[in-house]
Amino acid sequence: MCEKWKMDFEKIDGFIKRDIRICLEKNQDDYIERFMILPHRKFNFSAAFFGSKWFVYRLMLREGVLLWGLDLLVTTFVGTLLTIFGLKKMMNPDSIRKLIIIGMALVYMIFFFIQGFIADQIYWKKLKRELTAFGRKDSNEPASKEEIDKMKEWTGVSIKSAIFVSVLWGIATNMVYKYIMCPTILWAVSL
Repeated sequence: MCEKWKMDFEKIDGFIKRDIRICLEKNQDDYIERFMILPHRKFNFSAAFFGSKWFVYRLMLREGVLLWGLDLLVTTFVGTLLTIFGLKKMMNPDSIRKLIIIGMALVYMIFFFIQGFIADQIYWKKLKRELTAFGRKDSNEPASKEEIDKMKEWTGVSIKSAIFVSVLWGIATNMVYKYIMCPTILWAVSL
């Protein structure tokens, strides 16, 4: 009983582990361990691999959209620049395609490692912000049923959100490529 109480009511940065577990829903022990060692970082492979979709899945929509926007901006810029370079140098289409693939792979790897190393810290800040808003900072009392329901709603996980946002991002990405990247390439090559 004493060990169970310690696990449930031990605190991290003034927040009861039990409240944190409610917010996490999935992989609770792993994330509790990760939060306890911050500011030292463990690589978060899921965040690295899934990128902005992982943030949305963890209900960090603002962070996910920001990351997606930055990724789109960088990949559009690099892809456009490499395409213009290849066309200006009169490279054959296969060489241009290989150049773009290498460029995109480098961009992906950079984002992969950055996301993997910063994700837990961003996630913990978001959970602390939400728990503070719920009045759970430095609280010693168990959360009420209403508070628990609210915490789950605002901080849990959502595969539906990740799928929905992924579809929207796919549409937006195609529009950026069609209406920004392609006209920019045509304009630059015609100079």
